[in-house]
Amino acid sequence: MGDKDKSLSRTIYFLAQDLQNLAQRMLKPYNVTLEQFHLLRVLSQKDTNLTQKEICQKASKTPGNITRILDRLEGKSLVIRRSSPNDRRAVIVALTKKGQELLQEADVVFKDFSFRLHSGIDTKTQAIMKRAVDRLSTNVARISKEVEKREHVLRRDSDRNK
Repeated sequence: MGDKDKSLSRTIYFLAQDLQNLAQRMLKPYNVTLEQFHLLRVLSQKDTNLTQKEICQKASKTPGNITRILDRLEGKSLVIRRSSPNDRRAVIVALTKKGQELLQEADVVFKDFSFRLHSGIDTKTQAIMKRAVDRLSTNVARISKEVEKREHVLRRDSDRNK
């Protein structure tokens, strides 16, 4: 299939795959996955510590996924978990000094990558592209909710027929 045959959605899909694969390769020297790096960035965006529930919301991940990723990060001494003094059921997560250092080093690499990725695209075009991608994200969220509703109706109807 030639480039002219690719739809916008397909082009974005292949670009996303390429970006993800490259990011994984760039993170290999730091011994973290892209998912783990994403959580480290989420934890670095706030001066205070976050609960696992807050991390789930900010990272758009399920509690099970967050627990699995945090287990690995804790095993690498990049994060620390402790019980909340205000709520025994809540677990507070914070970056360790080692986690902060890793994040700072990797961020330098990713900032350079981002600069090189955007080369040849003026800021006006970048702003247009950003708005278009934001619109696509909004559309995906709307369609996802519609599919979720349909799935719910199908499950309900299936349960009634049993």
